[in-house]
Amino acid sequence: MTPPPAADPDDPQALVVTHRFASGDDGTPYTATIRLQGQRVGAGLRASPRDTFTREETVADVVPGTGPVAVTTWIYGIDPGEWQVKAALVGPADRVAMRRHRDAAGRPARPSTAPGGPGDVGS
Repeated sequence: MTPPPAADPDDPQALVVTHRFASGDDGTPYTATIRLQGQRVGAGLRASPRDTFTREETVADVVPGTGPVAVTTWIYGIDPGEWQVKAALVGPADRVAMRRHRDAAGRPARPSTAPGGPGDVGS
């Protein structure tokens, strides 16, 4: 197998990130905002601006009931390396609240009643 050619220093490199979210079960079409936050692994306590990023992507006209929606974006201007990336649906507010009450498969979540679990409000 032939190794890939060395990266061209004039060719911009990018981190490509894809996030999927459920469109919802019902309702009217809406605009979704997804916040992506990343940090380069091993950047240390004094991370430079090229070691972190925050990006918001907006998807208009998401139609509930149509299945999962995928958003892919390219992040330029960052240092090479391994990255940890978090993604969260941050808008619209009614969809964010609904998502917080669903499990990973998109089903309504059942609060835990175990001590210290998500359904435990303490005393």
